[in-house]
Parts: sequence; C-alpha cells; structure tokens
Amino acid sequence: MSYASAREIFPEDILKIIQQYVDGECIYIPRKEENKMAWGEITCKCQHQNVEKFQHENA
Repeated sequence: MSYASAREIFPEDILKIIQQYVDGECIYIPRKEENKMAWGEITCKCQHQNVEKFQHENA
C-alpha cells in the first residue's frame, strides 16, 4: 500500500465530491475483488525467492 495525493489522481469534480464526505483526512481505497490477493501471498512469494537466491549463491 502506498500514499498518493488525491489532487494528482482525481479530476477536480470528483475530488470535490469526495471532499463532501472526507476533508483533509487519509482514506483507504480497497482493491477491486478481482485484484485481491490471499493473506500472506506476497510474503510467501518473497520468502520463496529468498530461499532460491540463497541456494543459488551457496551452490
């Protein structure tokens, strides 16, 4: 998850609509259902890559 400025992402008219609900606060915008990952999916990939790298370097 990363931080981005709404002024750089949204058109002005959409930003004004959002400001009717939230003004000057950080909000989380969830991923679309089709883009969601299982809990721990990224961690497992990283751990697997680290093991492969270690095995290759120490072979």
